[in-house]
Amino acid sequence: MAGTAMLWSNQITEKITVLNEGSHRISAVTLSDDILDFNLYCVYMPCQNYSMDLFESTLDELGEIMTKYSNSTTIILGDMNASVNRSKGYRQDKALKSFLNEKHLSVPKDYPEAHTYYHHGGKQSSQIDYILISSTQIDKISDIKVMIDEPLNTSSSHSIFSFIEMSCEELFNILTTTAFECAPTISVGKRKRSWNSVLQQLCKQSKDAHWKWKSLGSPSDINDPANRKRLDMKRELRKLQRQLNAEERHSLYQNIMNAHSGDNATFYKIIRRQRQSGKRLLDCLIIDDVHFDTPDLIREAWTNYFTDLSTPSEKPQNQQYRSQVELDRILLQDILEHEDEKNY
Repeated sequence: MAGTAMLWSNQITEKITVLNEGSHRISAVTLSDDILDFNLYCVYMPCQNYSMDLFESTLDELGEIMTKYSNSTTIILGDMNASVNRSKGYRQDKALKSFLNEKHLSVPKDYPEAHTYYHHGGKQSSQIDYILISSTQIDKISDIKVMIDEPLNTSSSHSIFSFIEMSCEELFNILTTTAFECAPTISVGKRKRSWNSVLQQLCKQSKDAHWKWKSLGSPSDINDPANRKRLDMKRELRKLQRQLNAEERHSLYQNIMNAHSGDNATFYKIIRRQRQSGKRLLDCLIIDDVHFDTPDLIREAWTNYFTDLSTPSEKPQNQQYRSQVELDRILLQDILEHEDEKNY
């Protein structure tokens, strides 16, 4: 089974807090004291022998952990099994680049061009091991070296060495800025629509009808053939778009209903979809006139709510309802007894 590990000097153990988050492919710690405050993530992404769904779900899982601990500077040390500069363009490469762009992460400046992975049989080599950091802190990583031909390294991947520069003044500025930016800004991108060849052809026909209508002087008469053709094609196009969107929603709901409790891939896809919906994060939750206005209080309120929801109520039930249930029980018992008599 694939896994990760992190080692640190005993001298800084008191400053380290292990974050018990994520699967065996992700290790996370916080290094914090009066001056320093940043999160370190050690990541081992699935290689190309595994499915693309597992690769994307691991990225989603990492993204969720980063969102939960977003008040600190992020540094990722990872065997990403994907490259940010490979010309061939594997699907894993595109997914990684999209993730870095979404989470505002970057490869440090002057990152070595040397390959970090070499196949034992000499079939291929590539750069798939990276140190990644928040784009606003990109200058904090320096003197990066790929340790080639180290005699004690028997792995197919080379070690990477670097310094992390954190001055006191800069760190205080970072923490002050973070304190004033508690609520993250969410950019709303273009809405993705369902698309297929039929919709593409209909869209082309709609554009042609619109162009012919415009070339005739844009007649407004509802009975004009060109205007009628334009309106009909536009109506058909919108109708098909709504049908495809409805099918996509039905497919999503069906996948959710069919997913089992241990399906982490579906779980993180649903969270990622919700994150990208353009909705703002909850700032305040009100339950029974009590205001919960911090992330910790909101999480605790939701926990208590779902705990109460899943706990059988001890309050006396409605008498009419209890009577109806009892009548149904008697009726079912009578039916079953008559069925037993017929069988004998």
